[in-house]
Amino acid sequence: MRRMAVVVAAVTCLTVSAFATEMGGSAYPNGAEGIMAGALPPPGLYLLNYTTFYSADKFCDGNGNSAIPGFKLEAW
Repeated sequence: MRRMAVVVAAVTCLTVSAFATEMGGSAYPNGAEGIMAGALPPPGLYLLNYTTFYSADKFCDGNGNSAIPGFKLEAW
């Protein structure tokens, strides 16, 4: 019985990772880009917004050490 529970748990973990790609969701709206590029949403008014905010407080060199002391970045 314990072996069967372990097998079921392992199979469940494998199927959950499939949602990371195949129709598991996207940052892009339907009809714009990706595998749903031809699937148009219902008629209406839509906004396609590509705004991104990025912030960092460390700039590292190849060894992972801070290359610029006091580095801070906020960008749109």
